[in-house]
Amino acid sequence: MLQIDPIERISLALSLGTVGAAFALASPRFAEAVAVGAAIETFNLRVLVRGARQFLASNATAGAGAWVFSFIVRFGFTALALSFAIRHGTDPRGILLGLLVAVPAVLLWAWREKVEVDPALAGTGLAADDPSWDSWSVWLAREVAPGEEEEEDQRP
Repeated sequence: MLQIDPIERISLALSLGTVGAAFALASPRFAEAVAVGAAIETFNLRVLVRGARQFLASNATAGAGAWVFSFIVRFGFTALALSFAIRHGTDPRGILLGLLVAVPAVLLWAWREKVEVDPALAGTGLAADDPSWDSWSVWLAREVAPGEEEEEDQRP
């Protein structure tokens, strides 16, 4: 029997709602394009969720290379599916709308999941007023010496 993960269930429900709204509010050709994009997104999300769960279940110690390879293959198949659909006259805007359903689905799932914070880890990060924040550059993704960031900003 096919098991559907909760995130996939939310994505599927939003995809079906989006396709239904497209049929009601737009042309049938646009609604078909939304359905194609939603189908690609649903398959892509399913493979991504399964792969991520397997990778994290192994504590990310073994199989990282296989996961990266499957990640590349998945995006390759997604690109081929998109290319095939667009070459055969599917509306790219509808495909994009169908693909974008994954974003609100993931956000809604994360909001509903409300992962508990381990009390042992709570408060172990830097406080908001900690002076260490001043030595971190978001743009360089590393700590910088005082005045180093200003020097890099003045380069032509």
